[in-house]
Amino acid sequence: MAEKIVSGARPSDEQLFEDARGNDRRAMELLLSRLQPSVYRFGLKMCRNDADAQDILQDTLLAVSRNIGGFRGDSSVSTWVYTIARSFCIKKRRRSKFAPAQIESLADVDESRREQSGVESPDRKFEVRQMESALDGALAELDVKYREVFVLRDVEGLSAEEVSQVMGLSVQAVKSRLHRARDMVRLRMEPLVLGIGRSVAPPCVDIVKKYSQHLEGDITGSVCETMQRHVDGCEACKHACDSLRKTLSACRDSAARYNSVPIEVQDRLRRFLQTSGSKVKI
Repeated sequence: MAEKIVSGARPSDEQLFEDARGNDRRAMELLLSRLQPSVYRFGLKMCRNDADAQDILQDTLLAVSRNIGGFRGDSSVSTWVYTIARSFCIKKRRRSKFAPAQIESLADVDESRREQSGVESPDRKFEVRQMESALDGALAELDVKYREVFVLRDVEGLSAEEVSQVMGLSVQAVKSRLHRARDMVRLRMEPLVLGIGRSVAPPCVDIVKKYSQHLEGDITGSVCETMQRHVDGCEACKHACDSLRKTLSACRDSAARYNSVPIEVQDRLRRFLQTSGSKVKI
């Protein structure tokens, strides 16, 4: 269901959350509708399976509607919701540990499931599909502990501090995994994002980690200036930094394109909530 504007203004997540905690049924409906795309996208990228992603979506929203009154406000709304969604992802992986792998390519999801911004040329569609397929493959190759931090930070846009709360790790541990994950995804994406059809020579120093640290605000001042001077004079390190920057941009673009939930999934979710005794309708 499309979100409606209340009193001419779009309420914030926090406002909807507080109103929902006060038994405002309409606020709860709007909140759950707003949460749908991010939870569904998170489930897709973590479980690599559309059916699992749908299960995670419905279980997460039902848990939110049933437990919102017990939320103490120790974290942000998004952090709390992703923590719930992650717990269902973990349960899903445990249940299917000994089952045959059911890996799906997100690039094969029907284009009607993507939010398109205007009419795209065939060349642009092909380019986007190539990029999403490469990103999909890169995420599939990541170990779960690296995929989680990468998806939460660079696809869903949570801060490192928020990711640490979702995963129950220190901020330092999150950043350590993040830097490693970024480099692994970058290596897979490099030929495509640089348009060279092949990998280039590796950087002569650990410039990717330093650039990743810079993006997290951990390297500034003279260290940053020294790093930039080196990159300006080193083609290999410049390629590495460019490929990381363009890879992260592709992640943001992917999140924007998967910013809606298929109608059939919404219908299934609506039926699930009704049969589960939920008082809200979305």
